[in-house]
Amino acid sequence: MNNNDFRQHCINILHEAGINDYEKQIYIVNPIIEKNKSYGTYDWIMKLNVLPKKVKLTFEQMIKIFTLWEGYYPCWIDITITENNIEMDTSLRMRKLKNTKNIGENHPFRIKVIK
Repeated sequence: MNNNDFRQHCINILHEAGINDYEKQIYIVNPIIEKNKSYGTYDWIMKLNVLPKKVKLTFEQMIKIFTLWEGYYPCWIDITITENNIEMDTSLRMRKLKNTKNIGENHPFRIKVIK
């Protein structure tokens, strides 16, 4: 998977969750440090420099953060959609994703829609 694939994958996931005007939305992105997990250099760069705290982002800003390093993406992104918010809790562990676009998975996204 490359950055363009990841961007399209994200758009597809948002469409699947009922968000068709994804570019007009504000995304609340919350970084999560997982206990008892190993963290490498990319992970600490994400934690200390890129996404140190919860932030509100446009679609393009959110994509820019998640695609900072070509081929490396968060281990998981939990999307919770309510009537007013799109919240994304994300692992700060960045790992290489391989051909996930071809195997019919939502990985790394996990979606919960609350109405």
